[in-house]
Amino acid sequence: MLNKSAKLIHKVARRKSSVAKCWLTANGSGQISVNGLPVDKYFFCQHSVKAICEPLDLAFTFASRYNIICRPSGGGFTGQAESCRRAIAIALTELHPELRSIFKPLGLLRSDTRKVEPKRYGHRKSRKKVQFSKR
Repeated sequence: MLNKSAKLIHKVARRKSSVAKCWLTANGSGQISVNGLPVDKYFFCQHSVKAICEPLDLAFTFASRYNIICRPSGGGFTGQAESCRRAIAIALTELHPELRSIFKPLGLLRSDTRKVEPKRYGHRKSRKKVQFSKR
């Protein structure tokens, strides 16, 4: 699956409750696989596919040089797509430091630590309460 002689970069990124492990292999043909499937087969929503390809579109000169393998787990498709996007951006900046000035203003390198609040006892959700009845 992976060529031992090719340069291999491994990065991990998180978003919401999903974790994405990403491997960039040099001397590739520009293929992106997510959990063993092509990116457009795994993520059926075009918004998720655009999110993953965003760092590669911004670094258009380097995109076709690498094969990318992502292994997202946990969470939903949006969290998985955004964690994959961040992992790819971090890996590309490690290989090409000049891309940092492009990715940083767009927020691709920033970790988004927002998570869903847990449900509280006596409430319907984390903040929604049962309607108060005076009589």
